[in-house]
Amino acid sequence: MPRLLALAALVGVAACGPRAALLPATYPDDFAVAYEWNTGPVSPEYFRTETLDIASSGEGRLASARQEERHEVSFRLTPAQMQALYADLRAAGVAGPFREPTGPMPVGGSSWELTVTADGATVRVPSAGASRDAATKERLTRVLEGAVPAATRAEMDAWIASTAPPEPN
Repeated sequence: MPRLLALAALVGVAACGPRAALLPATYPDDFAVAYEWNTGPVSPEYFRTETLDIASSGEGRLASARQEERHEVSFRLTPAQMQALYADLRAAGVAGPFREPTGPMPVGGSSWELTVTADGATVRVPSAGASRDAATKERLTRVLEGAVPAATRAEMDAWIASTAPPEPN
């Protein structure tokens, strides 16, 4: 799942100076996740976006868009699932401290942004700060893919396949 693979790169923003916001150790009532991904600079027929939003209530939405078409699937996580997601994100490395990227910014390729709200603070991790820590990326991929119910992901994947342009020659 390439859209979530890019998200998994979020942990590696550990190359420079620390950011102020860290996620608290205990589960906060306002925990929410927002994730946005896009294919990056490609021909319009191949450009696609995907968003995953999970509110503090556990109400979730997975959406994807390609050109003028958009598909959205709603789901709900139980309080226990929300607490598990929070703990899993912390264990995977989202607790910080995050660091701003330095050096040349990447050019081309997909981009994403993850925003985690917890205890009144917001931790924003842009793809420009992604590291090349494969183990951390893999952990985050598993956590975020696991947060989306299987039926929701299957419905979205079917829509994506049905709207995919033909492969270039």
